[in-house]
Parts: sequence; structure tokens; C-alpha cells
Amino acid sequence: MTSVRATTARLRRLGRSNRGVESVELAVTFLLVALILFAGLELGWAMNQSSSLRHVARVGAREASLQGGNAAQVIARVQQGLEELGIRGANVLLVPADPAAAAPGSPVEVRIDVNYESIQLLGLDSLMPLPSSLKARASMAKEPVR
Repeated sequence: MTSVRATTARLRRLGRSNRGVESVELAVTFLLVALILFAGLELGWAMNQSSSLRHVARVGAREASLQGGNAAQVIARVQQGLEELGIRGANVLLVPADPAAAAPGSPVEVRIDVNYESIQLLGLDSLMPLPSSLKARASMAKEPVR
């Protein structure tokens, strides 16, 4: 009988000593799940911002392709779109620099480059590989004179 009691007591002590292990496992698992969740949010945010930048570039290219569209109008339209997205400090480049001088049928292009650090959602750049900048480009043919 003594050996059964001793074995039971030993098993009880062993069960008590493992309680802390479960808490540590739960904490580590929770941290990993949280990291994956937040990384997914950041990646989704980056994709959304990239898509929005492409849209703004298309709007600018459309403005540049219209007859009478000049560089000031195109940049103002692009800046308006960027402000609606809450993006500041983006670089906007027009090719050619003055779309009004482009020949009908020739391409006009709008390029936007923004530093990702200025638009990031959670700031996980130290934990995951995020782009240093987001770029968008749109090109359209200059409309003929009517």
C-alpha cells in the first residue's frame, strides 16, 4: 500500500509542476497568433494603399490625356486624390513633363511614389519585410483634337 500512496503523491506533484508550462505555452501561442493577425492587417493595408495609389495615378493620367490638360491641372487632381486618401509627401512625376505639349495619340504617364513609412498602419517594419515605398504608374494615350 505504501508504494501506491507514494506513486499517487508523486503523480500529484508532477501534475502540479506542469501547470505553469501550460500558461507559458498559451502565452507563446497567443503572441504568435497575434503577430500573424497583425502582419495580415499590415499586408492588407499595404495592398489597399497600393490599389488606391494606382487609382489616383489613373485619374491623373486621364486628366493628362484630355485636350487642354496641363501639368498644373494634372498635379492638382493627383494631389486632391492623395489628400482624400490621407497621403502627404508623395512624389508625382509626369511624362512628358507638360502633357499639353504631347502629340495626339502619344502616351502620357503619371507616376506616384510615396514612402511607406509615412502611410503604414501598425509600424511592423521591424518584424516583417515591408516595402520601403509604394509606387503607382498609369499611362493613357493623348486624345486627338476634336
